[in-house]
Amino acid sequence: MTGRLLRLVLADRRRFVLVGVLPAVVLTVLAVVVSRSDRLAGPDVAPPSVAPQVVATAPAPLGGGPVVVATRFAQYWVDTADPAGWLDRLRPLATDEFGGVVLPRADPAAVPATRVTGPARELPADTGAAIVLVPLDTMTLRVELVDTGRGWRVSDAARADPAPDR
Repeated sequence: MTGRLLRLVLADRRRFVLVGVLPAVVLTVLAVVVSRSDRLAGPDVAPPSVAPQVVATAPAPLGGGPVVVATRFAQYWVDTADPAGWLDRLRPLATDEFGGVVLPRADPAAVPATRVTGPARELPADTGAAIVLVPLDTMTLRVELVDTGRGWRVSDAARADPAPDR
């Protein structure tokens, strides 16, 4: 049967062109058109998202000197009523390292004080650095700060030694 069909197609030149060559030409033209339209469309991309974009910005400079920042830090540090928001309140007052590495390891439930009880006192320190003692109801908090050029930021905080003026 295949032999007969082949003889029928090859016997007449017009049939050969219609059955053999014309489909090949049509397929070639289609392939070229499709490939050009793909190049014009560009690479496949996901449809645009409708979700809002969040743009990260640098924290605003903190007002006040090291005593103001240390006092604000101490107030936020002793306010452990909202443990989930505790770190979020402290981070903007801290250096990147202290706020990103040290504070996340701290447990708000372990903070031994509940309130600031008096005015903070600044101790002598090197230029660009500050040490501030903040009295709390159960202890004195020693807050170390650095001037980052964007304001004073807390670089460390710990219980003050019994004789902090040394």
